[in-house]
Amino acid sequence: MCGRYNIVTSAQGLYDAFKIISSELNFGFFVSSYNVHPSPPAATADQLVTAPIIRAHNSGYEALPAVWPLIPAWAKGAVTKYSTANAKAETLDSARSYQHAWKHAQRCLIPATGFYEWQVIAGQKQKQPYNIKLARQPVFAMAGLWESTIKPENESKIDSFTIITTQANPLMAKIHNTKERMPVIIAPDNYLLWLNGTITEAERLLKPYPETEMTADMVTTYVNNPNNNDEKCIEKIPGSM
Repeated sequence: MCGRYNIVTSAQGLYDAFKIISSELNFGFFVSSYNVHPSPPAATADQLVTAPIIRAHNSGYEALPAVWPLIPAWAKGAVTKYSTANAKAETLDSARSYQHAWKHAQRCLIPATGFYEWQVIAGQKQKQPYNIKLARQPVFAMAGLWESTIKPENESKIDSFTIITTQANPLMAKIHNTKERMPVIIAPDNYLLWLNGTITEAERLLKPYPETEMTADMVTTYVNNPNNNDEKCIEKIPGSM
């Protein structure tokens, strides 16, 4: 699973990483976040957590802000009481919350510079957090689905997203050692295929990313508090993989 991540770059860095040609993210809107977390259930307008997503735009990409987690088409614009932050790759076509977005090819990329996962350690009550990154790609993309819903009280549109997860690779199985899941990561050469390809082509990309291309930095439990959002969240401590 992926319940927290970071996107520590500039708006220009985001544009450059994805060669964005259209954007609702102007330089005044986008700010780095060391601790992106899902909006709480039944969140009010000021509690909604937004982050950038990348969608197909003609032959290139567009960037826009969207609410995390995904608000299903039937949820009338409200964050549901159960988690839709992650969608299992194995059940995208059958899970009620995601099947509409999946069947209508509403696929997106979620830019990140790292994602957090917590390791259960035998004999210890507190889990150990890690910041997982790609070894040679400072800004990478997790696979996601997006949905647009309309709030009936004011007819305003809300774009939202979920991060797709798959079985863990050997590195992630050591860290996320209870459920052994990890986000689906899309390689740059497959960005347009993920966004514009057929369902069959997209399904082929729903697999664990090679562990040889990833690094994992042990960080402190400072990141556990979703209200903490500064560089201390990603400070590396001894014990990295």
